[in-house]
Amino acid sequence: MIYDQIYIFVCGQHHLYESLTDPLEDTEIMNNDLELLNAWSKQQTVKFSTANSTQLIITRKTARINYAKLQLDGTEIKSGETHSHLGMIFTEKFSWESHIQDRVSKAAPTLNTLFMCTCIIPRIVKENIYTTFIRRFLEYGCTNYDNCPLYVSNYLKRITEECCSGIHRCLQNTSHTALMQEITWSPITPRRNYLKLSQLHNIISGACPPYVNELLRLERSDGQYELRNNSKLKLSRIRTETYRKSFLPS
Repeated sequence: MIYDQIYIFVCGQHHLYESLTDPLEDTEIMNNDLELLNAWSKQQTVKFSTANSTQLIITRKTARINYAKLQLDGTEIKSGETHSHLGMIFTEKFSWESHIQDRVSKAAPTLNTLFMCTCIIPRIVKENIYTTFIRRFLEYGCTNYDNCPLYVSNYLKRITEECCSGIHRCLQNTSHTALMQEITWSPITPRRNYLKLSQLHNIISGACPPYVNELLRLERSDGQYELRNNSKLKLSRIRTETYRKSFLPS
């Protein structure tokens, strides 16, 4: 079942989440779980900081519903619009713009330093610096945000082209397509497709954790013979366009 909204409570790197069907009932379940968590923390002499805790509601609905507040140890938990987890920034509307802008800002200091030294560093060294220290920021989490809007994807593409031109000290009117073909840089969109296929291979081969491997299942025949559909991938029913553009269906 696909739910319209997700309620997430964040305490440091610890999470509780619930798919919302009934706002009042589900938030009551969350508060009961938080009471159990608080009781366990006191038994184990572990203290959760309410000041560093956040509740985040992810939904694409335009009409906002007033939910019951979450509480931890008798203190109300503040609401947030964004949350960063393992370097991925999630927002209330599940938009990837904040994440991509954060990735570009983290790559900017190294990139600016590289541009300042571009006259004294050999070309091969500059390319190695880009692929090792800059591209990894721009591509972090790209298997998830590949369904971002076209204008966001074009923004990343433009950043990559500017990196390419700056590193190789090209004139302003130089063709970015011809330049990237000459230096054998793969464009950013085909690289995202390659990384998604690599991740899919890891899931099929069982190299990922069980909760990731269970997202895909193979459609097996009941007979004793090896048939062509023995390795056919089976997905759950696709109900929304947002899900259709996400990692597994794409």
